[in-house]
Amino acid sequence: MREILKEALKGANIALNDDQIESFIAFYKFLIETNKKFNLTRIVSEEEYVEKHVLDSLFALPYIEAGVTIVDVGSGGGFPGIPLKIARPDLKITMIDSVSKKVDFLNEAIEMLGLENAIAVHARAEDFAQEHREAFDVCVSRAVAPLSTLLEYCSPLTKIGGKVVAYKGSSAEEELNGARKAIEVFGLELGTKHSYQIQERNNNLLIFKKERRTPNLYPRRNNKPRKEPI
Repeated sequence: MREILKEALKGANIALNDDQIESFIAFYKFLIETNKKFNLTRIVSEEEYVEKHVLDSLFALPYIEAGVTIVDVGSGGGFPGIPLKIARPDLKITMIDSVSKKVDFLNEAIEMLGLENAIAVHARAEDFAQEHREAFDVCVSRAVAPLSTLLEYCSPLTKIGGKVVAYKGSSAEEELNGARKAIEVFGLELGTKHSYQIQERNNNLLIFKKERRTPNLYPRRNNKPRKEPI
């Protein structure tokens, strides 16, 4: 695992120290052990963990400024929040998920790894936004929902001048075309589209800048962002 991590990080031009490498190994062991009790991830091999979880999460690092506050919407097994925090201790990260067992796992992982200024919260994104409106510099989310729905979850949480970073696969362009209205309504503008490959699979980071206040109507409750996307 140690050599797999070092080789992958070197190939991606990401520099981490030995303690950070050990943290990723410890997190993998804890993830796999907990995964035996309830489903956190379908990825269980060391190689896939490194490339599809760790490396994929870390591709956003160049677009995240030092010391910012981040909310990870639908963090699940901790991606991208935990890798971003391990790689960048200066970040202040809040991870939210609607499944209480996943949140318990994340808080145990945070404590085990000794991560400061990191917390996991049991909440639905549309409810969390009511009390934390425009409270974060950056909102990140990976494998949660189609882009229009995802932006309705993320935009209200993001400060004006902040960023929404959406991790997407090969359907990114199609999702972008379908989300033009949502991008406008939620006060966003697409700043950067960064394409990269993981195990011959095309992945994309869509980085939006929050230009204007998101109307108070959003996010809608009662699962409307999924049932009736903008």
